[in-house]
Amino acid sequence: MALEGLRDRTTAAPGVRELLLRCTLLCLAARTVLQVIGVVSVDRHGGDGVGNFFTLWSAWDAPHYLRLAEVGYRPEGSGGDDPLFIVFFPGYPAAVAVVHVVVRDLVLAGLTVSFAAAVAACYLLHRVTFDYAGRAAADRAVLLLLASPTAFFLFAPYTESLFLVGALGAAHALRSGRWPLAAAAGALATGTRVVGVAVPAAMAFRALRAGGPPGVRWRRLAWSATGGAGLLVYLSINQIVHGSPFHFLDVQREHWHQERVWPWVPISDAVEGLTTEGNGYLQFVLVSRLVAAAVVVLLLALGARALRADDLLYTVVAFGITMSAAWLISLPRYALVLWPLFVVLALRTSSRRVLAPVLAGSVLVQGWLFYRYAGGQFTY
Repeated sequence: MALEGLRDRTTAAPGVRELLLRCTLLCLAARTVLQVIGVVSVDRHGGDGVGNFFTLWSAWDAPHYLRLAEVGYRPEGSGGDDPLFIVFFPGYPAAVAVVHVVVRDLVLAGLTVSFAAAVAACYLLHRVTFDYAGRAAADRAVLLLLASPTAFFLFAPYTESLFLVGALGAAHALRSGRWPLAAAAGALATGTRVVGVAVPAAMAFRALRAGGPPGVRWRRLAWSATGGAGLLVYLSINQIVHGSPFHFLDVQREHWHQERVWPWVPISDAVEGLTTEGNGYLQFVLVSRLVAAAVVVLLLALGARALRADDLLYTVVAFGITMSAAWLISLPRYALVLWPLFVVLALRTSSRRVLAPVLAGSVLVQGWLFYRYAGGQFTY
């Protein structure tokens, strides 16, 4: 994955071991740089950076996921904020709970899951992008993912990296017609985040377009539906714990003031909000929302003809669901799971004169954002 080799489109796909090793080393390098930034940030903000070597990663929503991994979903009347955590899907907390059996420190267990998933996501992104344009583009896609401004969330105790494993795993499995494996990956995605429903939607679209005898089509559609099993598990948890499969919607509305709106409403709200008096936090959220939305729309326009129809559909559906949230404060992070956009970026940065400034600018912004995150400031 050296930069000097990025123009070579003729090289064969790397073997499994070679690619896993390279992805692991890249993730380790990125994680190490972020760790240094985090320690410095904690020290500069009056804390003990070395003493909080791992816990500096557990901020904002991260403790909620770790709490779920520790105690599970709890009913109303359990005390504290535990009943409110029903709004978080079970995929990531369940994975952390399993690792926690061996890794007894809860934060470290979460970081272990996220790091392993980040490596797997890089591996799968490379494989999928290789199918588009060869090894050079695949190398660039991985670099661009890890350099992106909010990529530090891939390593923090958040859902992004595990969700990408599900979404990319489904896309990779479909390339070789492994529908049962794609369904399993889809179930992981739908059990990890609400936008995971874009995965079985893309699978069903591919099933309908693939042709073949009616029986084959029906089997593919059945596997596509199976990809929604993760969501079914989540709704079942809502029913068992709170007596309603859609209880999480009530909690989102009553506690987080969250409800579904038309996708353009968050944009109009941001434009309106920037024309009025607001605090620094609000301005930070609104500006970043507009910038992130503009980048996503631009890349979708640039990649509309290059992306496969099912990959394009996944991106549009996932982005549409994300933009339908009334209280949209984390769009730059949410956009991280729109993996086809990194394929588009890889295709559009074949020139070093384009790639170098994109990577440099992205890395600098990511370093600044993680400095804020580790120092206790809001960062999506």
